[in-house]
Amino acid sequence: MLAALPAAAEYAHVRGARLYYEVHGATDAPPLVLLHGGMHSAAASFAKQIPEFARTRRVIAIEQMGHGHSPDVAGRALSYEGMTEDTAAVLRHIGIREADVVGWSNGGQIALRLAFTHPDLVRRVVASGVGFGASPAMRARLAAADVTAFFPAAQAEYAKVSPDGAAHWKVLGVKCRA
Repeated sequence: MLAALPAAAEYAHVRGARLYYEVHGATDAPPLVLLHGGMHSAAASFAKQIPEFARTRRVIAIEQMGHGHSPDVAGRALSYEGMTEDTAAVLRHIGIREADVVGWSNGGQIALRLAFTHPDLVRRVVASGVGFGASPAMRARLAAADVTAFFPAAQAEYAKVSPDGAAHWKVLGVKCRA
């Protein structure tokens, strides 16, 4: 969990979703957007980095649908394309353009896609731990696995902050695996 409270914690109602985001640092500093990993929250992915980055940047940490404080949307699949469009909509909602974007894992995939599909929103990208897609054999193993057992710390964070409740963790796991 973050050591300090965020400067601002808000929700953006975009594309049928209610997405949580935090803003840290000075409002006139250059924007830095942080995109968390799959099944993680902003705090689970970036708790140690946010205070450091916020010393010189306006840090915007967005939580994707069904992750962290952002509720899931029944009947809506999780996809990189959808999360990319949601992220673009949040950035436009809060007036961010030409941001540096840091994404980890799924967040890295979203960051790269955001740069290609919405170049007006992105100045630079740092993507870490990004996969290029699973092989058919790996997809079969993931389909059979209980991915909710992979991230115990993220699951504990989810249980504390998710508006969908701790039991929804398994639903998120199924959506992330699909």
